[in-house]
Amino acid sequence: MSEKEPKKSIWDKIPFLQKLKNIKHIGLLVIGIFVIVLILIYISSSSSKKSTELPNSSEFNSQQYAQYLENKLIEVLDDINGVGKVSAMITLDGGMNYEYATESEEVTTTSQSGNSTNTKTTIDEKVVMVSINGKQTPLVIKSTYPKIVGVVVVAQGANNAQIKLNIARAIETLLDVSDSNVEILVGAQN
Repeated sequence: MSEKEPKKSIWDKIPFLQKLKNIKHIGLLVIGIFVIVLILIYISSSSSKKSTELPNSSEFNSQQYAQYLENKLIEVLDDINGVGKVSAMITLDGGMNYEYATESEEVTTTSQSGNSTNTKTTIDEKVVMVSINGKQTPLVIKSTYPKIVGVVVVAQGANNAQIKLNIARAIETLLDVSDSNVEILVGAQN
């Protein structure tokens, strides 16, 4: 009678895997490494989202809007070949403008004095209030972002005329700002 040879698994065929098989608790080690990789991916994706997400417009102010625009601008300028380290500052003309929902009520009053009758009509307009988490707030139907009045960019590569031109074109296109309101400066070389 011939004896059957036991089937060889992949663990038996490759010497490196054979050594891994002999390590105690290899399964826990692999799971631990997998969890660490997932945590790192989550942290890196959530931190990059925070810098470029536009906040909820009802809780939005002009500083947050300027910061959002600066982050998006830096993101784009970082991708231009030769720009190097870059920073940006954007100034705005005022703050956010909100248009609120209103209710109008027409009130007519009539008064008589002698033979004459006076009729007076007034329109009473009130802002519509809504309850959000138990707090009364006006109902916003339209919000308008403030106008950009100036942009300053500091970039390491701005000493090169072509790179400076590329930065200027990007700013003018992305932010719809005239070149007279844009200043591009050379950053410190590290």
